[in-house]
Amino acid sequence: TRITGYTPDEIYADPRLGLKRVHPEDRRLLRMAFSTPESAPDPLVLRWTRRDGATVWTEQHNVAIRDKAGNLVAVEGIARDITDRKLAETQLRESEEKYRSVVESGDDQIFMVDRECRYVFCNKANRLRLAKRRGLRPDERQVVGRTFFELQEPEKHEKFATEVETVFRTGRVLQSEHHNPTDGHYFIRTLSPVEDPGTGETKFVTVISKDITERKLAEQQIRESEEKYRSLLKSMGDSIYMLDSDCRYVFANPEHTARMALRVGLPSSQLELVGRHYGDLHSQEETATMLASIAEVFATNRSVQSEQMSAHDSRWFLRVLSPVRDQLHGTPKYVTIVSRDITERKLSEMNLKASEEQYRSLLESMGENVYVVDRDGQYVFANAQHVARMALRAGVAPSELSLVGRNHGDFHTAEEADVFSRQVSEVFDANQALQYEHHAESVGRYVLRSFSPVRDPLTGTPKYVTVVAKDITERRLAEDGLRESEASYRRIVETAGEGIAIVDAEGNHTFANDRCLAMFGYSADEMLGKPLFDLIHDDSRATAFEHWELRSAGVGERFELRGRPKDGHDLRLIVAVTPFFDSAGEFAGALAMLTDITEQKQAEEDIEQNAKHMKLALQGSVS
Repeated sequence: TRITGYTPDEIYADPRLGLKRVHPEDRRLLRMAFSTPESAPDPLVLRWTRRDGATVWTEQHNVAIRDKAGNLVAVEGIARDITDRKLAETQLRESEEKYRSVVESGDDQIFMVDRECRYVFCNKANRLRLAKRRGLRPDERQVVGRTFFELQEPEKHEKFATEVETVFRTGRVLQSEHHNPTDGHYFIRTLSPVEDPGTGETKFVTVISKDITERKLAEQQIRESEEKYRSLLKSMGDSIYMLDSDCRYVFANPEHTARMALRVGLPSSQLELVGRHYGDLHSQEETATMLASIAEVFATNRSVQSEQMSAHDSRWFLRVLSPVRDQLHGTPKYVTIVSRDITERKLSEMNLKASEEQYRSLLESMGENVYVVDRDGQYVFANAQHVARMALRAGVAPSELSLVGRNHGDFHTAEEADVFSRQVSEVFDANQALQYEHHAESVGRYVLRSFSPVRDPLTGTPKYVTVVAKDITERRLAEDGLRESEASYRRIVETAGEGIAIVDAEGNHTFANDRCLAMFGYSADEMLGKPLFDLIHDDSRATAFEHWELRSAGVGERFELRGRPKDGHDLRLIVAVTPFFDSAGEFAGALAMLTDITEQKQAEEDIEQNAKHMKLALQGSVS
C-alpha cells in the first residue's frame, strides 16, 4: 500500500492492477516473473506508477510456488522501495560529471602521483604552471610519466617525497602549507590516498594545491575583526527562545530575556525564564495564538511563520517556529522560535505601496513597448507605448483601444502571430528568459523582443510572459556594415603577400592565411589547432620560447628564426609578433606576420662563401 497507494482490497479486486501500474517498458519483465519466474532477473527491478501519479522503483525477490507435478501455481515475493537509491545513483552520475568538469576547469592545481612521485594525472591549471616555469608545452603528455623531481625545484623534493610516503604508509589525508619564493605565493597542499578497490591499499596520491596568498593576507584582518563580530553576534536584535508542547520555556537568549524583563519590570539578571509558562508573560490572546502555532508545528512536524503585533508595545514581529526533533524518532520535542522585529519593514511596505503608482507611471512612460500576455497570447497588461503602436495598426486613437483581454494575433499578420505564439510557448516550456529578433516587414524595422516568465509564487511555474520590445534597426544596420567591413579585411588578409598566423594563449593556431599555409605546406584543417612550437626548427626553439614568454607581458617584437615545414625544406623567416588581450586584460594570444627570407639568407651565405674563396686565392697568389 505504501509503495503503490492502493489498499490490499483494491489490489485483490483487480488481478491485472499490477500490469496496469507497472511502467510500460517493464511489463515484459513482470510477465516473465509470473510466467517463467526462474528466467526472470533476481532481484527484479521495476518501475511503477503510484496512484498519485508519482514514479517509484522497487527491488523484488520472487519465489515460484509449484505443485507436485511441477506446475506453477503462485509466485511469492518481497518488494522493497528503492526510489531513493535510484535517485541517488542518478545524482551520483551527474555529480561525477560535474566534478570531472570542475577538476579540469578549476583554478586549483590538481595532480596525481604514484609512490615514486611519478605523475599519472595533472589538470590544466597544473600543466599551465609547469609550462610557464619549465618551458614545456601545456600538454598533459609533457608531464604524465615524469617525476616530481624532474619538474620542481630541488628544495621542494625532500618535503614532497616525505609527505607522499606518509600518505602511502598511513592511508590518511595530509595537508600542509608551502611558500614558493619564485613568485611569493602561498599554497595549501592536500594529499589524499586513492585506494585500490580490490585490495583497499593506497595506489596513488591525489594532490590539490590551492593558492591561499589572498587568504594569508586576509587572515590578519580576520583576526583583528573577529572580536568585533563576536560582539556583534552577542548583540543580535532577534529574540530566540524554545518552548515545549505545554508552552513552557526551555531556553531564551539574552535579547528575549531582556524583552520579557521589561514587561514585568525587572532587571534581566533577576528574571529566569526556563520553566516558566509563556502565558505568565503574555496576554491571553497572545498565549492562545502561540499555543495554536505550537500545536500546528507538533502536528505537522514542519516550520510555520506568522506576523504578529505585540499587545504590549504595538510593534510588529515576524515569528518563525521550527521543530526540534527527537533524534531517535524524528518527532518534534520542542519548538524553537526566532522573533524578529519587522516594524520598520511594515512601515516600508506602506511606503512601497505608496510608490507603486510612481513605478507604474514610469513604466507607462518608457520609450520601449512593454506588455504581458498569457500562454494563449492574450494581453493582461500593456504600457502606453505599446497601446499607441497597436492603435496605429488598428487605425484608431489610443484612447479608444483597450488591449487587456484582446489577443496579440488580433493586431498582427497570421505569420507574425504564429512566430510570436511559438516564442511564448518556448518561454513557458523553458521557464527562463529568452530573446528573439523580429523583422517587422510591414514597416521595415528590426525589433529585439525580450521574453521573461512571470512565475506563480507558489508553484514557481510560468503564469504569464512579460515582453519588452526594443527597436534595434539602427544597430542592425551598423552590424551589417561591420560584417561587410570584416569581409573586406578578410579578403585583404587572405590575399596578402606575407604569411599571417594567429595563435591562442596556449600557443595553438586558430588562423593562417593562404600564404602562411603555402610556406609550411599544410592545409587549413591541418594547421588549425597545431601547436606553434611544432612549426619551429630545433635550432630556433629556445629563442622562440624566450620570445613567447614576452607575449603575455604585452611585448611585441620582430626577430628571425628557422621554420619547420611539412616537407622539411630549409625555411628562414622574419617574424613580427603582436600580442592581444581579452576584455578582462588577460593574455589571449598573438598575431604574427611571417616574411620568407630563405632566398635572401642563401644569397648572403653564398656571397660570404665566395668572399672566403677569393680571400684564400689572393693569399695564395701573394705567397
